[in-house]
Amino acid sequence: MPYWVPEPFNATQSDVSCMLSPELFDRFMLPELEVYGREYGALWYHLDGGDARQHLPRLLSLPYLRVLQYTPAPGEPPNGPGHLEMYRQVQSAGKILHLQLPRENIEPLVRELDPALLMLDTWCPSRDEGERLLQQSIQWASGRGA
Repeated sequence: MPYWVPEPFNATQSDVSCMLSPELFDRFMLPELEVYGREYGALWYHLDGGDARQHLPRLLSLPYLRVLQYTPAPGEPPNGPGHLEMYRQVQSAGKILHLQLPRENIEPLVRELDPALLMLDTWCPSRDEGERLLQQSIQWASGRGA
């Protein structure tokens, strides 16, 4: 993953999980995650779309899972306010959310969620606009700013 973290970790995913029942997920995917957790200590997990969300409770129970990245499936709203309930569930478990999202969806997330448990990936057309978005995000996180 193209970012710095203070501890070693491994990135993993199981896109096929959207086609597995929770029982099959536990049977086929959990043993692999257990090995990764034992060997690497901390995991970043890519959860691919709404059909894979059925595995969220199991994933959030894993002590070595540190970061959950969510990518909405086609037909779902993009990352942003349409998924707030799921984001709250992830943060309630003490996990960091890694979200790729349009910049117009940043404000409601920074205002509604714990910014310390957010890793937001967006884009801006210029460096100045990126700097402005960063300053606005700091104000939104502190409860200030329009």
